[in-house]
Amino acid sequence: QDDNTTDTQPHQSFNEVCDRVSTFLATLTDQTDREQRAYTAAATLARSMSSEDTKVSTSSLQIRIESDLLDMAATKASARDAIAERIERIGSADGDVSRPLG
Repeated sequence: QDDNTTDTQPHQSFNEVCDRVSTFLATLTDQTDREQRAYTAAATLARSMSSEDTKVSTSSLQIRIESDLLDMAATKASARDAIAERIERIGSADGDVSRPLG
């Protein structure tokens, strides 16, 4: 029997949503825009997760989610930029890759 599957499904869905949102946020180059969108997404996620019997307030949950989303987005943006820089260095080391052959 796979009883753990039903218990972890909401957790996995939440992680997937956060991963997708942070990937989107990582594409934004304007820090203010990134922060505003993280704030909005975190508010929506916090409201959807909290219930009246939850001991953690929605606002504290929102702050934690927003912080996590921004951290994840910054990590992804950093990795993307590092890869782009490496590709650029490789391209310049090999000569002008945009120059036509022949």
